[in-house]
Amino acid sequence: MGLTILPQGLTVDVDPGVTVLEACRQHDIDLPGICGGRGRCRECRVIVVDGEAAPSALDHSLLEPGDVARGWRLSCQLQVDTPLTIELPPVSLKLLDPAVVLPQLASIEPVIQDVTVDLSGTPADSDRAAVELLDDALEASGVAVRRSSVAALRGLGLALARHETVLRCLVHDHMLLDVRPRSSSPLLYGLAIDIGTSTVSMALLDLADRAMLSVETERNPQGAYGGDFMSRIAFAMEKDDNLRELQRKIVSGVNRMVERLLSSYGIARHDIALVTVVGNPVMHHLFLGLDVKTLGGFPFRPVLDARMTVPAAELALRLEPATPVVNLPLISGYIGADAVGVAIALDLLGRSDTAMAVDVGTNAEVALVHRGRLYVCSAPAGPAFEGAQMACGTQARPGAITRIAIDEARQQLRLDTVDEKPPFGIAGTGIVDAVAELVRVGVLDASGFMRDTMHWPAWLRERAHAAGEMRAFVVARDAEGRPLYLHQGDVRELQLAKAATAAAIHYVMHAAGIRAADLDHVYVAGAFGSYLDPVSVLRIGLLPDVPLRARRVRRQRGIGRRGSGDVVAPASRSGGAGGTRGRAGRHGDRRILPGGVRRQTPPGPLVILC
Repeated sequence: MGLTILPQGLTVDVDPGVTVLEACRQHDIDLPGICGGRGRCRECRVIVVDGEAAPSALDHSLLEPGDVARGWRLSCQLQVDTPLTIELPPVSLKLLDPAVVLPQLASIEPVIQDVTVDLSGTPADSDRAAVELLDDALEASGVAVRRSSVAALRGLGLALARHETVLRCLVHDHMLLDVRPRSSSPLLYGLAIDIGTSTVSMALLDLADRAMLSVETERNPQGAYGGDFMSRIAFAMEKDDNLRELQRKIVSGVNRMVERLLSSYGIARHDIALVTVVGNPVMHHLFLGLDVKTLGGFPFRPVLDARMTVPAAELALRLEPATPVVNLPLISGYIGADAVGVAIALDLLGRSDTAMAVDVGTNAEVALVHRGRLYVCSAPAGPAFEGAQMACGTQARPGAITRIAIDEARQQLRLDTVDEKPPFGIAGTGIVDAVAELVRVGVLDASGFMRDTMHWPAWLRERAHAAGEMRAFVVARDAEGRPLYLHQGDVRELQLAKAATAAAIHYVMHAAGIRAADLDHVYVAGAFGSYLDPVSVLRIGLLPDVPLRARRVRRQRGIGRRGSGDVVAPASRSGGAGGTRGRAGRHGDRRILPGGVRRQTPPGPLVILC
């Protein structure tokens, strides 16, 4: 059967009875399936443009009646039995604005050694291998080389054939990566990749200037097989080919991001000299193609927990074959390299204060340093923070509502959307804001129960909506007039994710024997965490109940050790508690304090979003 997919304009052959979601999986078309195709979320919905597609019982249950009438269907339930044309909802290929990242790369030592050597003194009648002569010259320069890549040997041979004796040598971890003429471009770049369960982030770094040039973020393409890592483990265990499919998906996604960065910046492929990768244990194993069965249950034993460096060719990455791909170590079978990356970026083990870092996401991870000792914990928060399993939730695509503030003085809601497009759905940060604001104005009580509309502020009652048997609050309407709302079930989903994260925070604090008042700094990390409003985070109880005295510092994991300078913004809101909020990355009076010295502020922990 023919399935035509818009806006790509792609027509593919599909076996009768195959669902649209499965067909998109087979043809590498990005369509999320947060619940793993079990008909429990709305993320895989599509519009039927042409063809017969009677709505299923789940379509009627999960979608608004008006949406069903307009042709919206759950792709996991829609079988291709006749020729069909569907349209996918808009997707953002770049979810994280680089403006929110503060480049503060200050490596103590270079991760790639760029050494110039001169072989002009080599006797003309010497029959020693050229690589031995080069190794001796490098050792004389203080660089020990134990092995060489084929690419380096080719470069050496070509240079000597052209009678070039002054050569640039690129060395990483005692391996000679490349040999170039002295006149070659001095530019060297690195990639730092964070493979999250829901989101993949990639930073492009100039290794010479130690500057961050760009950050690309897109959905993890494995999301078509489930929104949480247990769904991925279950899929991988069904048959051996599924593990290879999951690895192929993530490698293909990383390659797409690499191609975009190379194209956007006009960078030659061979100038990417180093790649560093982090992720939770399951994402780490799937990227490397390692079996994940033992990570799915006690004792959660990983196949590998040490740092591992492999050439790009071994992972089918579209880089120079010998480019080293450094996978940071895991802490355990359930605390991953992403936690290691946060600990390195914040220099947690080198600090004398008491600091906590919370990586908010599908798999929440918490690290706490107190009196020189590091405590770490993880918790399966689920994809609710990413907007999944919510009635009108969505990931951060154009039109996703990322900020919500209720302005009681003007009796209106103020919204921010991705790319300032008309509202399409509510992103995770918008859901956190909505719950925090509805608690503040009395629509929700302290337990999260949505009160009867007679107890709502009078001017908000017109926003009441019936979502099946559940009461709901309409945040906005999309371009077609459909309500975008938050209902009681959404609040409970957020509470479950928040409770898992808060439990991990409580556990590490209990293990360290500290209270909230003992915290000097609290960091909220991750692409999702960087957009959270600290006031909302504290109001819903995600973080310990601490006095809020500063707003945010923008950081991104990179290659090498990071500096310690901070960017601090005041905690006050414009217009009081219900006032307006600026767009993400431009809120407040942000200022860089030289030398890492912080401006004097009232006592209390510094809550930092990075």
